[in-house]
Amino acid sequence: MSASIRHARRTVLSAALVAGVVLATAPAAQAVPGQEFVTTPTGALTSLRSVSAFATTETGKAWAVGSGWWSAGIARWDGAAWQEEQTPQFSGGFSGAVAVDDTNVWAVGTNYDAGSGGRPVALHGDGTTWTQTAIPEVPEKIARLNDVAASGADNVWAVGSAGVDGSQQPNPDSRPFVVRWNGSAWQEVAVPVPAGTRYSALSSVAVRGQEVWVSGYAYVRLDDGQERYRALVERFDGTQWTIVPTAPEPGAPEDFLRFANRIAVGAPGEVWLAGQADVDQLIQRWTGSAFERGPELPVDLRMPTARYGSLSADDNGKAWVTSAKYDSGAGVSRPLFGVWNGTGWTDVPVADQSLAGNGGVVATSRSGGVIWAYVQTNSSTPVILRAEG
Repeated sequence: MSASIRHARRTVLSAALVAGVVLATAPAAQAVPGQEFVTTPTGALTSLRSVSAFATTETGKAWAVGSGWWSAGIARWDGAAWQEEQTPQFSGGFSGAVAVDDTNVWAVGTNYDAGSGGRPVALHGDGTTWTQTAIPEVPEKIARLNDVAASGADNVWAVGSAGVDGSQQPNPDSRPFVVRWNGSAWQEVAVPVPAGTRYSALSSVAVRGQEVWVSGYAYVRLDDGQERYRALVERFDGTQWTIVPTAPEPGAPEDFLRFANRIAVGAPGEVWLAGQADVDQLIQRWTGSAFERGPELPVDLRMPTARYGSLSADDNGKAWVTSAKYDSGAGVSRPLFGVWNGTGWTDVPVADQSLAGNGGVVATSRSGGVIWAYVQTNSSTPVILRAEG
């Protein structure tokens, strides 16, 4: 991604958010009766400042991963408050996490120690101790991991890119980086890229059984010589990888969606995709044979606020997204959280209505019983919210 394009994309997103501009005409979401997010105690956290991902289990266990002022960090929910975990220290941060069960948790990210330019990191937690595992070295010598997902102890997948610079931006030689944990070691897995790809990267992964979905983007040169971003979505059916087209907009070219930021498996046969064509966050859903547009997000949930947006889904057909809305009276942004209930998008309010910030990442357990969310604020300790499904 060129510096000018990166700057332009950040500028448009930031300006729209600060000004409270929403580039959509869909109706606003309605509130969910009786459901709300409440703030959880994070006062014991001294190293973890921002949260990039959550890992949850059906027993109520949860972990938050991210970074602090100088290093990566992990926190654990003990049932009453968040407690800091002792982990191997490195400069950088965690960007993805998944829990197979209470004693089998993974956190992935990137290490920037000693001016390395970026080395992928994968830590395994057994409920007591976090241990760093060896990632295969890439020929480019520089790589990062952005996300991780699993369907079992011997089927853990992590994705990112190989060939990145120290500011975590892909360079013209970058490519998708995919590794799989087989129960004893990580192994790199080759994935295809579209014809004409100059560089590409993966930001998200979702796993159900032996089926694996990954999403990101490719910067491609077209037959007419033009160059543009195209959403990149791929599916592994247990045997081979296939590039899966995203749904076009009416009257728009097939590659209308430029970035496939987040992908999540939902109810059986259902896959959710959150992406962008320009500024607005757009949703698409896999129907078993193709991606279809929608369900369309309401006007107040279309602004992506996390680095790659945020999307989570459960086994009951619900999907969660995050956003923010500018409060002109107070001069601050307010976090927004929306859930698809099977018939429409609804807002889940925050109990502390004075809370200022942007909706960050959100995660739900597979049963949908508990939902965790992070709010981007200026606080020195992370603001983590919890809601009952």
